Amino acid sequence: MTIRRPRQIVRCYAPEVTCMPYFVYRLSPKLELRYIDTKDRYQEARALVRSLRQERAPDDDGDYRLIFANQQGEAEKLLSTPRDERVIGED
Repeated sequence: MTIRRPRQIVRCYAPEVTCMPYFVYRLSPKLELRYIDTKDRYQEARALVRSLRQERAPDDDGDYRLIFANQQGEAEKLLSTPRDERVIGED
């Protein structure tokens, strides 16, 4: 059983407050990460990822991911860690 710690999410409305940024990565089929950009606002990061996904070549097997983290190292660690399978319903 995996115990997850709750994250403290801070919404930033004031310009002097430092927020956790959104990192955009390209994830290759071999699970290699390539950093693309950092955005402070979710809407900007989401728009970037959507445009990158639309512009990629049909034979490109990579995917673009958006991750919310304190710093780039943490984002890469989160993206590199295999996720548990989701449990839908009860057995």
